[in-house]
Amino acid sequence: MPALALSSAGQFPGPSQQKASSIKPSARKAGSGKIKPARLPLWPDSQGLLHVYRLVEELAILWDETSATDDQRLSDTEAFSAVAIKELQKHVVGWKQHRSSLEARCKALRKSAEGKLQSLAGQIDQEVWDELSSELQQAAAVKALGTRLVALQQADAKINEQVAYLNGMRRAVEDAMRLLGLDPSQIPGGVAGLRAEISRLKVLLLERRSTALHLLGEEGGVIQPKDEVDELRLLTAEVEALEVRVLAMQAGAIQAASQARSLWDEMGESPALPRDSQAVRLASLAAEDKPAISLPVALAVANTLSIWVASHTAATQEIQTLHGAIKAFAAVEAVAAFLKENDTVHRAHRIACRLKLDELLKDIKASEGSALHHLRQLYEETGLGSPAFQAFVASLDSAESKEARAKMLAKETNRVERYLEAIAQIIGPLKELKALVIAAVAFEANVQAGKVRFSGNSLHFLEEEKFRRRFGHRYPELREGLIDAIASREANERQKFIYHGKELRESLLGLQAQSVGLVRVPGDLSVMADVVQVLNIDNHHNHGPSNRGAPSPTARPAKRRHTGSGTPSPSNHGSGTPNHGAPSPTNQSSRSTSASPKPRRQKPKRSQSEGQLARASPAPERPMPPAPPLAPRASPPKPPRCPEGMMGGGRLASMAAMHVSHGIRQGIRA
Repeated sequence: MPALALSSAGQFPGPSQQKASSIKPSARKAGSGKIKPARLPLWPDSQGLLHVYRLVEELAILWDETSATDDQRLSDTEAFSAVAIKELQKHVVGWKQHRSSLEARCKALRKSAEGKLQSLAGQIDQEVWDELSSELQQAAAVKALGTRLVALQQADAKINEQVAYLNGMRRAVEDAMRLLGLDPSQIPGGVAGLRAEISRLKVLLLERRSTALHLLGEEGGVIQPKDEVDELRLLTAEVEALEVRVLAMQAGAIQAASQARSLWDEMGESPALPRDSQAVRLASLAAEDKPAISLPVALAVANTLSIWVASHTAATQEIQTLHGAIKAFAAVEAVAAFLKENDTVHRAHRIACRLKLDELLKDIKASEGSALHHLRQLYEETGLGSPAFQAFVASLDSAESKEARAKMLAKETNRVERYLEAIAQIIGPLKELKALVIAAVAFEANVQAGKVRFSGNSLHFLEEEKFRRRFGHRYPELREGLIDAIASREANERQKFIYHGKELRESLLGLQAQSVGLVRVPGDLSVMADVVQVLNIDNHHNHGPSNRGAPSPTARPAKRRHTGSGTPSPSNHGSGTPNHGAPSPTNQSSRSTSASPKPRRQKPKRSQSEGQLARASPAPERPMPPAPPLAPRASPPKPPRCPEGMMGGGRLASMAAMHVSHGIRQGIRA
């Protein structure tokens, strides 16, 4: 075995020499003067190997200095070489085992990759398959086992990508076909066939998606896929989720329709058409029918169910209230059988209980007539309205005794009277504004009367113009004053003032932009219709006294011609004037002899002016409710100022009442 030697310069190898595949140290043989080369193919960057080199150099120097013989040198070299050989043999055995392992792994990986590549034959594009096959062959031809293994792993990874892509396409197509109700076993094998199938399935899924979104009343979002397979997968998942929601909505609608039908059957009522038409249609379907129920249909059915649930709840409360009232106003033994026969929410049972209670409360309700009439007037005057009054009257039936009903009625009357006192600053101007508007309505009706206004004396045109000017001045003044009064109360009470279900201040503010001019000739449009509606004048007259027997103000009363002594006829006096000048027989004979047998020609009647009409009809007197008690140290409130017309507010109010009684309100509505 040659000895380890240093370089010819007697120094350690430099960096360039350490990177070489072999090191060529030199050693001088003792006594020969010849140099023997030696090779040590170990890793030159090892610090341990460099240390060995230094020790070998030192040992060679010592041999030269001491004139060591060849045997001595051989003995020393064999001694430390034996130790190195044992360690080297261990590493050699280990690396041999590693080489065998690498060879086995490369062989197995190549076989697996070739099998997968063979399965892709005819399934993927031929160009891709040829490229994968070439890369696999090149990787298997690499001599270094470690490099070969890495190259085989890279080639196998590319083959696995193609296998995964193909399997992903198949799974996506299978899921889509299963959702669409198609047979997944008919899936084509190759990538080209799968792509064509994906395009076909996407069209079907988009149609199903559009249908589901239409039924749900939605627009849907935009799908942002990575590739065509991901798009099919996302589209399939979205369609499946949408159809689950559609089925749930349709099942809920059918169930709601069935519940609504059971409720109206239980109550003995008929469905309200067309509101409940969808519920009637769905409730009558067979179990196997699957109608296309859209969101509007489902919402309509849900609304129907909520209404009937509320009606059923109200009917349940009503029957309980009726039973309690019947027991309170009659002996339990006398009505026990009746209550047992009428103990459900059926309409017939509720009607029977109402009639029974009305029979028991007949005398009591008769005694409450005047009090209820007064309370109704208070409700109308304060603007609480008829619905609230009817609700209170219905609540009286829940009283447990006659005394309880009387207390409820007295308490409510006291409450409304206090409320009337609180809004006295509003009610006064409101009454005055109503009277002015009623007079204006009557004035416009007379103007719209037709050609009869243009015959006879034209003095009434002057009086009409006077009324127009005064109305144009007084109406805005009263309207703005009423708005200010309402605003003041709303600021103090921190709530809106409601008059017959409307916010009166907001309604009056909406009238500010309208013209206050009254009609001048027939055919002009009237602006009073909106004002009448805001002030609730229709409802006021519906509950007011009827004047249908009053004469028409447009007809001029015929003048009586008196003959003889001129004593007035009893018909010329009012109802309260005594008859001091009864006609005598002489007067009768005088009238009879003076009468001419020839018919007299009557002159055409002239139309009357507004002032004449107002003077001809006295204002009807209306009973005023008792004035509320005044607060201490407060001046008594001034009576509402009558609306000023041609001849004064009282006469105008009379004229308005006569016109309204002859159907003027119907003309305004038309």
